[in-house]
Amino acid sequence: MSGSETIESILETMSILESWEDKYGYIMELGDGLPAMDDSDRVEENLVSGCVSRVWMVMRREGGRFYFLFDSDAMIVKGLLYIVRSLFDGCRGEEVLARDAGEVFGRLGLSEKLSPNRRNGLFSVVARIKEEVNELA
Repeated sequence: MSGSETIESILETMSILESWEDKYGYIMELGDGLPAMDDSDRVEENLVSGCVSRVWMVMRREGGRFYFLFDSDAMIVKGLLYIVRSLFDGCRGEEVLARDAGEVFGRLGLSEKLSPNRRNGLFSVVARIKEEVNELA
């Protein structure tokens, strides 16, 4: 993975893959493309609450755009975080707030294929993103 898959290319690849075993494998492969997070960022204040796995999020703002770093202790979650990052990274505040992650997750088939705990955790990450962006935008 190059670390620069767009949400459109992820949607396209997921639509081509036939089995959920292949789709899960692809999602885990995406997780390998997450930029590395410094150990100093893996602290309590960067943990996202509502996730079963440990998920860290760091947000920065540059020139009116928001950028995100994520990490997790679970491979499948790293892949899901890659998808979230592809959806929001580099967006302006109003774009972040307007993006409908649930619609994208539905198109990817994640809404029905993820366990309720994973789905809730994924939406906790999105809620945290929107909350932090809303405070700064």
